[in-house]
Amino acid sequence: MSDRLLAGAPDIPLAALLVILMIAAVIDIRSRQVPNTLLLTGLAATLVLMPIFHLLPFTHALAGSVAGLLIFLPFYIIGLMGAGDVKLLAIVGSVLGPSELIQATIHIFIAGGIVTVLYLIARRSAPPSQNVPYAVAIALGIFSYLAMGSSSTLT
Repeated sequence: MSDRLLAGAPDIPLAALLVILMIAAVIDIRSRQVPNTLLLTGLAATLVLMPIFHLLPFTHALAGSVAGLLIFLPFYIIGLMGAGDVKLLAIVGSVLGPSELIQATIHIFIAGGIVTVLYLIARRSAPPSQNVPYAVAIALGIFSYLAMGSSSTLT
């Protein structure tokens, strides 16, 4: 899928995902949370509207969304990630699908480590209760994954 975007072909689901990620990252930097209205709109678009308009296969979107929840839910349960971040990853999974999401997860974790270290350096005097804006790491990880290209495409 990302090869088509990088080659200049229009890819509406991927473009929509990138917009959602950028908005989520900016809001997360400012307020340390990703609003449910953005997340519900993104999920509705990827799970309902895009399949209706034949932009994404429904099974692809549903399987990817469930994979995003299952992969990242443990991090929420142990307190390393917010619920909004997990829901954001469900949106990412719905666009990328389960196999690409698994590949992209490596990029997300690397970006998460970098963002966390930079955040801790920048916020030396901040109270430890402040969370790292992980939507930024998700966005950077997906941008990194797409920039490196992907061999899989939607079928």
